[in-house]
Amino acid sequence: MLMAKTCRLLASCAMLYLSLTICCAVVWGQGMGPETYGLVADMAMGTPASSRILAMGGQLSCLTDRQFSNPAFAGVEMQPSAGLRYNNTGLERGPSVTSILGSYFHPLRSGEDGLQLTILTMSGDGGDLALPGVGAVNTDIMSNAWVVDYGRRIAPKATVGLSILGNERVGLRFTPPVGPTLFNLEATASYGARLGVAYEWQPGDFLGLLWNASREKVTTSGPLASAPGNAHVDSTQIAIGTSYHFTPQLLCALEYQRGRINTGSVVGTSHEWHAGAEYQAPGGWALRAGVSDHSPTFGASYTKGRWRADYTFINDWKHTAVNDLFGGSDTHSLQLTCGW
Repeated sequence: MLMAKTCRLLASCAMLYLSLTICCAVVWGQGMGPETYGLVADMAMGTPASSRILAMGGQLSCLTDRQFSNPAFAGVEMQPSAGLRYNNTGLERGPSVTSILGSYFHPLRSGEDGLQLTILTMSGDGGDLALPGVGAVNTDIMSNAWVVDYGRRIAPKATVGLSILGNERVGLRFTPPVGPTLFNLEATASYGARLGVAYEWQPGDFLGLLWNASREKVTTSGPLASAPGNAHVDSTQIAIGTSYHFTPQLLCALEYQRGRINTGSVVGTSHEWHAGAEYQAPGGWALRAGVSDHSPTFGASYTKGRWRADYTFINDWKHTAVNDLFGGSDTHSLQLTCGW
C-alpha cells in the first residue's frame, strides 16, 4: 500500500512538472533557441571597453585608451601599459553578474605598431528570476575569452588593425529548485575577428571604423529549448564614430553601432547610438558622462604619475538585450591602469 501511494505521488509530481514546463514553453512562444547566445555575449566580449570609455557611452571605434577596443589604436599608443577592470551588474530579475578584464599593451615600434592581449572572464549565479508557469529558477551565466590585437600605421594620420579571438566559451542555464535543468546553452567560438581603421583628422581626434565577425557552435537542451541540439550562430557588428576636442580639456565622442545575429532560422538586428563627453579637471581628476543605447553613464577618474583609477556607473546597461528577461540593472565598473 505504501509503495503504491509513493508511486502515485511521484507520478503526480512528474505530471505537474511536465505541465508547468509545457505552460512555460507556450508562454515563451517557441521557447529559447541558440540566438540566446547573444544575450550573454553582449554582456561579455560584446563591449571589451575600458571603464573610462564605458563612462563616455561605450564607443568602440573612435576612442583610444590604455586598453582599447579598436585594434587600429595599437598603431597609435606609444607606451607599454597594463590594466585590470572589474564590472558588477546587478540584474533586477536575475543574478549579480561579475566580470574581470585584464589587458596588456606592448608597442613594437612606438607610434608605429603594437600588440595588445585582453583576457575576460564573466560569471553569475542567482535565483531571483521567475519564469511564467514555472516560478523561481536559478540562473547560471558564464563567459571566458581572450583576444590578441595588432595594429600598425599605414600613413601619417591613418592606422589599421586586426583582432583575433583566440578562444571563447559561453554558458547559460536555468534550473528550478527541484527537477532537471529547464534550459542549457553552451557555446564555443569557431572563429572571431575584428578589423579596425582609425584616422587622426586633427591631433588627438579620430574617425574610427570597426567591423566584427564571429561564428559560434551553440548547443541547447532542456524543455524550454526551441530546437535542442547543435547550431551555428553567425554574428556581425559594425561601428563608426568620431571624437572631437572642443577645448583641450573637453573631449566628446559620437558613434553608431549596428549588429546582426543569424542562426539560420532566426535573424536579429540591433541599432545603437553611443555619445559622451570627458572633462579634464585640475589636480589629475576627470569627469565623464554619456549615453549607451539609451542607458545613462557616469564616471570619474584620478591620475597620479603612471597610475590611473577609474569608476563608472551605468543604469540599465545592455537594456535592449537583457530587459525582456532580466529587467533593469545597475552596473559598477572599476579599473586600475598603469603606463610606463
